[in-house]
Amino acid sequence: DFISVPPASLGHAILAQPAVFLLAALPIWKMGGWRLEIGDWKPSSISNLQSLISLLPGLVLVFAIATRDWPAYFRDWPERGMVRFLYRADIHDVGNYLNDHPDLTDFGMAGLLSGPWDKLALSAHLADKTAVFPRWYNPERALLLQPAVSFSGYPLDQTPYDDQQTLVQDVDGGYELRQTTRTLPQADEVCFTNGLCWLTAVFNPTTHRLELGWQVGAPLQLPDIPLISNPPPPGVYGGSRLRVFAQLHDASQTFIVGDDGLWVDPTTLRVGDIFVQQHELILPDRAVAETAVVGLYDPKTGERILTTDGRDFIRLPLADITLP
Repeated sequence: DFISVPPASLGHAILAQPAVFLLAALPIWKMGGWRLEIGDWKPSSISNLQSLISLLPGLVLVFAIATRDWPAYFRDWPERGMVRFLYRADIHDVGNYLNDHPDLTDFGMAGLLSGPWDKLALSAHLADKTAVFPRWYNPERALLLQPAVSFSGYPLDQTPYDDQQTLVQDVDGGYELRQTTRTLPQADEVCFTNGLCWLTAVFNPTTHRLELGWQVGAPLQLPDIPLISNPPPPGVYGGSRLRVFAQLHDASQTFIVGDDGLWVDPTTLRVGDIFVQQHELILPDRAVAETAVVGLYDPKTGERILTTDGRDFIRLPLADITLP
């Protein structure tokens, strides 16, 4: 599909053609002005034998180049890992798998969340685009609990979560179909006005990571996100319109360290979806944290999103959420 082809690659392909192809065209162009004695044509100053002798090296040269380069360009080069990545061939393979398994409609899809193009490449390759609802997430920081089935494999198993079991080990494209075995404990949720609800928080003092659990309680209210090229033009914002901020404060409620991000594509989430994600919060030397502060905001405008009871953050005593 054209949408899955990086535009610059078309120019790269042209520039990458061996210069000898151009050299081979010169004698062919020259021979175009020669005439062979055929039918009523008048004999040229160059005899038929000389014309054939001149034509033969050009044909041999073109044939030799084609024999050498065509298999490399049209067979070997497209199978290289980075080429498949640039042209999103792995995502196309997942699309073929979904077309062969129409019962698989709600699932997670691992990726780097670098814009909408991966989503569009998958959608363009689906037989029924309206029956499939992938939730895109970055496994380096996040894990989908509901839906519990995900295509994993890129980034290559760089996930801090072990709560998965493999259902199909070798899905085309290098992906694995995995099922999440983890569930979250029952907790009092705190919902925000955009429809996302906070469920749980656990701080690991060994890894310095704060894990937050979230659930989509209502259809997410998100600003309109136009389709923007990747990379975006100068001065045009092309990032997400929703992020989570996580901070550690000291006893005087002074900021110590923070980490922002949302490693799930909010535009793909549906009501009832549950996910967890981790924030890296490494304390400076001799700093003592007392509370964790969590909230949502729009990274384009910097505006915080309020909870349904009017707060712009949730403050949690660190002693209550720290692993023993």
